[in-house]
Amino acid sequence: MLGSNNFNAMLVAFLLLLKNETSASPFNQPKFCPTVKWNRDATTFVMSNVSEVTADTIFIDTNNMIHVKFTDLEKSRILVWHGNSTYSVTIPVEDVSIVAPILISDVGEIYVDRLDGQIIKQIPNTNEFVSVKDFKAS
Repeated sequence: MLGSNNFNAMLVAFLLLLKNETSASPFNQPKFCPTVKWNRDATTFVMSNVSEVTADTIFIDTNNMIHVKFTDLEKSRILVWHGNSTYSVTIPVEDVSIVAPILISDVGEIYVDRLDGQIIKQIPNTNEFVSVKDFKAS
C-alpha cells in the first residue's frame, strides 16, 4: 500500500504541490561563510522540560522560519518561529496520531502525513486542516 510508506506519502504531497503549481523545498540549506563559528551565547528557542513531550520534526523553510512539531500524550502542535524571534506561534493539530514529518511549501502551506493513509494541509491563516489525499479511499 502506497500510504504505508512515509517516503511515498511525502513524495505524493510534494507531487500534489507541483500539480497545483506550488513549490516547496525539501529542506533549506543555509549558506555559511567559510569562517563561521559556533556561538556559545546563542539563544535556545526550542526546549522542553517535560519528558512526555517530543519535538519529533523540524523544518526550516526558505524564509528561515522554523517549524517544529511537538507531540505529547494528549495533543500535537506545530510551533513556528519567524526570523530571529524567540517567541513562537502555535498551530494546534487535533489528531495525536500525527507523528510523521511535515513539509512546508514556499508560500507557507503546511502539509502533514497522518500515517493513517491521509495527507492533510493547513488552511492558510487558520488552525484548521483539510485532507488533500486519502490513500484508504483509493
